[in-house]
Amino acid sequence: MDGDQDHGETRSCLLSNICFDRKADKFLYFQQENDILSIDSKKGIITNFSEKFLSLRRFEGWNGHDQHQEYLSPIIRKMPIPALPSVVWSQHKFTGLYMPFWPENFGHAVFDDFFAVFVALGLFVQNFTEIRDEIEVISFKPCYHFFGENSKSGKRACKFSKFGLTGITDNPLETLSEKVGDANLLCFQNLIAGTSQLGMSYQGILFKDFVKDGRRSPLNIKDISQRLKIQFSDYDVSLIDVSKLDLEYQIKLAQEATIVITPCGGLSFFTAFMASGTCRIIIDYFDSNANASGKMEAHVWQWQGHIKTYHYPLAKSDITISSNSETNTFVQYRDYGRPLLQYDVVEQLVEAAIVQ
Repeated sequence: MDGDQDHGETRSCLLSNICFDRKADKFLYFQQENDILSIDSKKGIITNFSEKFLSLRRFEGWNGHDQHQEYLSPIIRKMPIPALPSVVWSQHKFTGLYMPFWPENFGHAVFDDFFAVFVALGLFVQNFTEIRDEIEVISFKPCYHFFGENSKSGKRACKFSKFGLTGITDNPLETLSEKVGDANLLCFQNLIAGTSQLGMSYQGILFKDFVKDGRRSPLNIKDISQRLKIQFSDYDVSLIDVSKLDLEYQIKLAQEATIVITPCGGLSFFTAFMASGTCRIIIDYFDSNANASGKMEAHVWQWQGHIKTYHYPLAKSDITISSNSETNTFVQYRDYGRPLLQYDVVEQLVEAAIVQ
């Protein structure tokens, strides 16, 4: 168990002797005689699950949904787990449980949904990326939960979920209800759930430019990348078009990278998988309302202190608009503004990243 015992929002747990009760739509914890739930160094033995024991997801309120917090609070049963056939067991050694979010785009789906599962698995399972076949991820609610099964947004959310999971496991995503079927109970060998504020630690040796074709991609990124290769010849400088790679390999690249240069927006969320002590250089967007460089995800990156973040600032004169269909000036610059990067600015940021 990890996290403050008074605050389920910061807790991550690995639970055994736990099952999902289909009829009650609740999790049950089967406690053997004299067993304890956990021990807290400050509060002693934990004897019960509070109402807000473990946070699965905080929802800020969007698209008609109320702001609320979703918690996991198992009911204790002081008895052994019932025998077959009323019980089905997960055949996988480790099960990650998550509550789906509403993905605005794929980058946000990866960061908001699967990054949390990725970190939780890394916290409790040694070398979990090497035992993909022993890991499954189960959704607390269907992937289309917030949109409707047949809606365009619902289908898109499920597409994101299906592809996003390939970065963690070889097994398909299932919901709790799909997994339990007609049985009374679905039981798990090891159930991992909850958020974690702990960073990851991997050895980084590479220097990557992350880019994809389309909006916000720098007009001269190939030239910038080539000049960086010449000047920083001691580093492995690579230009990566992530749209052509599967998610497992994208995550692997992020974990191995020492420095990543990326446009802001959804693409930049892959930098969340970088190792401690590494650096990301985020290319801003131009905010026409403020007439200044805009930092789209700065409020997110300030909480990921184990990765140093630098920003490439943009002026209006740096931008070429790539879409003629959008009439809102702010959206034109934010979503369709392609910058022309100045090499000397990139060079200064890279040198700062190397030194830190």
